[in-house]
Amino acid sequence: MEIANRYSRSPVFWRMFNPEDSLFLFGVGQGVAQPGQVIGPLQHAAGRFKLELREGGIAGRFLLPAGQVFAVGSRWVLGEDGRLMPEGPPPPQPPPVTVTRRVPGFKVEQHGFAFRNNFPFTSFPVQEIAGIPLTSATYGLCGGMAYATRDYFEAGQPIPATQSPPVGGPLFDFLWRRLLDSFNLPFGAGSPSRYLQLMSPALADAGPPTFFGVRSRADEMITVSWPRVRATIDQGRLCPLALVLMKSDDPGKIFENHQVLVFGYEIAGPIVTLLINDPNHERREVRLTLDTTTVNRHTVNYSETLNDGAVLWCFFPTDYVFATPPEVPAASWDSGWRSVGRIIASPPELLSMNRDHVAIFGRGIEGALWCTETAGSVWSPWRSLGGTITSAPGGTCWSDGRMDLFARGADGVLAHLWFANGGWSAWESLGAPSTIAGGPDACSWGPGRLDVFARGTDDQIWHMYYDGGWSGWMPLGGRATSDPTAVSWGPGRIDLFVRGADYRLWHRWYEGGWSDWEQLGGVLNSGPDVASWGPGRLDVFVRGTDQALWQLCYDQQWQPWRSLGGLILTDPSAVSPARDRIAVVGVGADLGLWIKNYG
Repeated sequence: MEIANRYSRSPVFWRMFNPEDSLFLFGVGQGVAQPGQVIGPLQHAAGRFKLELREGGIAGRFLLPAGQVFAVGSRWVLGEDGRLMPEGPPPPQPPPVTVTRRVPGFKVEQHGFAFRNNFPFTSFPVQEIAGIPLTSATYGLCGGMAYATRDYFEAGQPIPATQSPPVGGPLFDFLWRRLLDSFNLPFGAGSPSRYLQLMSPALADAGPPTFFGVRSRADEMITVSWPRVRATIDQGRLCPLALVLMKSDDPGKIFENHQVLVFGYEIAGPIVTLLINDPNHERREVRLTLDTTTVNRHTVNYSETLNDGAVLWCFFPTDYVFATPPEVPAASWDSGWRSVGRIIASPPELLSMNRDHVAIFGRGIEGALWCTETAGSVWSPWRSLGGTITSAPGGTCWSDGRMDLFARGADGVLAHLWFANGGWSAWESLGAPSTIAGGPDACSWGPGRLDVFARGTDDQIWHMYYDGGWSGWMPLGGRATSDPTAVSWGPGRIDLFVRGADYRLWHRWYEGGWSDWEQLGGVLNSGPDVASWGPGRLDVFVRGTDQALWQLCYDQQWQPWRSLGGLILTDPSAVSPARDRIAVVGVGADLGLWIKNYG
């Protein structure tokens, strides 16, 4: 036998055994081949023999465990990947048959949590679990989210729709409890001792069990964990899965691993793909791929980024037991209003760059643009953005980190200011159809696209857009008695609203072309403002004749008008930072700003 050695990572130790040897305690020949050095020719009086190959030396990692019988005179190739193959082209293989199994009824975009696994450390009620200290770096409740997702699905309850991680209340308490349950304390399948066993730097990544029965990580995944996951899915049940991302003997590193939920699998030949709901990648299908060809090779991949770029070393299922999940109330409006302070000389404008950010803009009594922002519950001090404007501002955000503001300047034409790369631009003039009669508004259906609307002195609505460069102004008709408001719920869609000459709400939309104007009723004592959290959803807000805030909602069809109470003196402004969340602000009887939140 002769082996062409193309394995370049290290020398290769080889050892021969008699063909009847099953204990492999004593070899009948051995040696070491350097990278590129031919192994052999190997001879045996019986004309055949058993052979083992190891990386580096006699104690190295197996490339080929002893057991296979080889014939004298045969020719083989040891490849760069450590696989031993017959010399010559491999025989043609039939295409693998793909087998797919999913838990019936489970849809990750519907049954997974809508928020990411990112909780403030200060919300954790304890500083250690099973005697292992937590640190400010361990901010996840992934195990609790995986278990709770299965709980809600098996209970037949809709999962809470909130898009922000709870920091208290019944949902947070339940997630915390289920996190503790996921560790199967004290000595269950998901216990800290199990993590430490598979995290051990001394454990081999690949190879068959040792003389004492210790399995490598590849052997654990292929021989033990994957069959358990498959059996669970075949029973129509979701399977919580622990991912080992660390190699360390430090118990404190246990919490730097991860937990997910398997809802299906695909098999194509020796390649197994697990379909995963990952709390770090909310409502998105994630894939884990494992090559089950041999335990002598560690080949496992993950389709998404793991914690801080960690490496997936091993996985194992944990022992799930059902717990009844809490019924979290559906999203609703705050019972009251909260003061945001400051007297401004125009109706306000609300913008949001992401689910955690809200900004309020308004014209100060001296004519400059002013702003306050929040990324939680605390508003920043008001600050001036300069300029001299003579209308309420209007604006939009086309992506996280970008805001565009528009207003009528002192010369009666459109002025533009934007926030990008962490700073504000200077004001620029964009001209006007003639002279703007009120405040403009803007919307965006994606990065690099802006649509601006304004009422001209002829009372019709005028439109211009930016798509790599500014267009000219175009008339859209109508007879408006208020500033316009516009929103885009997705690419190629714009919804435009104004108060008409009859003081009713009027609507026009763009979807490949502009519709005719339609009347939506109501009796408006202000201009409208509109928000949208996604396709098929519009929320329009106005001040009614009773000075209260009124809402008109479109959710695949128009709903009846609804009073939200309060007392406001100007046009309201609204924004939706995320699905099932709306913020509305208006000027109250004290001439200060008051905000009301939905969700």
